[in-house]
Amino acid sequence: MTTVIDGTTGIDKVKDGSIVQADLGPNVAGNGPAFSAYQSTPQASSTSAAKVQFQTKQFDTASAFDNITNNRFQPTVAGHYQLNGAVASGAVAAALIATIYINGVAEKAGVFVSGPTAFLATVSALVYLNGTTDYAELWASSSVAQNWQASKTGTYFQGFLARAA
Repeated sequence: MTTVIDGTTGIDKVKDGSIVQADLGPNVAGNGPAFSAYQSTPQASSTSAAKVQFQTKQFDTASAFDNITNNRFQPTVAGHYQLNGAVASGAVAAALIATIYINGVAEKAGVFVSGPTAFLATVSALVYLNGTTDYAELWASSSVAQNWQASKTGTYFQGFLARAA
């Protein structure tokens, strides 16, 4: 049901929480989905790409990030989302790659090449998610098999609705 605000009700007459995303005009983000999750248990990796597991959510405003089963962000609001991710390792490697996948397909990648003691690959993407079936995941690979560093400053995935459809 659409909430109507007119001269007879006034903005001060609208009940808190009664206006939802669908009540806002097109291209208005409002209070859309946002999440931030990080790896709190080290994950063994290999030299081939693997989905990164996130055990801890710092916040998830719409319960759209599943850190139990699928480790993916699947919002119920259609729009353009800003996604950011990072993968850290302490092992020496020639390359470390963090990749945002949309619906199981690589979308954007960030690479860190060479370093003396620690590595951090970051990736950002502005993507469209349809609000029903689309989902986003963070994948990573390294030139050396190792563990990803489990910390909120090292291996994380986060995103928010930048503009509703």
